[in-house]
Amino acid sequence: MGGNSSRHRRGVLCEKNHVKGLKEKIRFIQEEVSHDKSMYERVKVKEINKSSNGITTTAYEKEMMAFAFKKAEWKQERKKLKEEVKMLKAMVEEKDERIREIEEESVNIGGEKGGCVINGKEQWAFVGANFLVDQMREERARRDETVEKWKQLYLAIKMELDDLIQRTHEGGLYWKAEEEDMAEELKRELQAKEETIKDLKSRLACMERELYKKDREVDILRQSLRIMSSKKVLHAKTPSKKVFVTQVRLLQLRPLAFSYRDPRRVPSEIQPNGKPKPSSQVEEVLNWQNQNARAQNQALQKIETKVDKVIAQSNLTDKKLDSLSDDVQRLYKSLQSRIKQSESDLRNFINQRYIGPEFDTKKVEIQNLKAQLRHIDEDLDRREMRMFDPLS
Repeated sequence: MGGNSSRHRRGVLCEKNHVKGLKEKIRFIQEEVSHDKSMYERVKVKEINKSSNGITTTAYEKEMMAFAFKKAEWKQERKKLKEEVKMLKAMVEEKDERIREIEEESVNIGGEKGGCVINGKEQWAFVGANFLVDQMREERARRDETVEKWKQLYLAIKMELDDLIQRTHEGGLYWKAEEEDMAEELKRELQAKEETIKDLKSRLACMERELYKKDREVDILRQSLRIMSSKKVLHAKTPSKKVFVTQVRLLQLRPLAFSYRDPRRVPSEIQPNGKPKPSSQVEEVLNWQNQNARAQNQALQKIETKVDKVIAQSNLTDKKLDSLSDDVQRLYKSLQSRIKQSESDLRNFINQRYIGPEFDTKKVEIQNLKAQLRHIDEDLDRREMRMFDPLS
């Protein structure tokens, strides 16, 4: 009886010693984690001191976010381990109670049957020993599993801290090759977007200047045509004094011979040889002036028709340009808003994670926006107004 109880007590003590050793290892790992955490905080303080002098801390913020996520994971792991320790304690207590019950039952059975006391005790001792061995194996497997988890966590933290220490030198943070390539690519994309926006703004300004110049030229042409037409009408209505005097003198000398209302009228006076008398110099001058006035009137009429056509075309082009400028401005605003939204989304993706399907979709969306900008440039080049001479 004493030997069996001593064996059971040794098993319980051995199991308790294993639990204590597991607790000591957990405490040792926690101390190492706290030491690594203090090292990381020192590096963080150095980074903050350097950033206060004007150095940007975008990369440091990313590292801090990653460290915060890992810290939350560590807290969860710690809670799980504490729960496992509590569960192990409860299981040990349950096993102790079961062993006591088995011992009490064996004592009762031995007292009742007398001669079979030794066999019953040996049988119950063997069962208890097997049970304790199985439980010790299970506990050892659980202990090894928890120790392996803590080892993996410790190695991951150590690798991260070593990487951070290697990349940090006197307050400067060195990027990895992949991160540097990604940052350069994003910078190039942002520069390309800014250049396209500037190009669109310059194109809109050029179109507005051309429209203003065309309106001004049309107004100047209208005013010049009005002045020319008014001068020609006044000149045709009021002949010069010399011509008027010569006409009066001719009418006084030959009141019935000629009529200068029609310059193409043949004179009625006929010579003795049967031929009409040739016109005088004054009549030739009058005929020439009338022909010149008629030709000028015809030219002015042609110019007026062409000016009307030019005005109609300019009105149509004004309407088209207004509609085109409105469409371009609307499209420009929408594209600018979409580009800003995509840039903000990209920055958020970069801060959160570097790769993924959402990043690829945003990249495809940016490429589509660039294609739309190229189509707009082609349409603007195709719709450039052609300058022509209205008098040609």
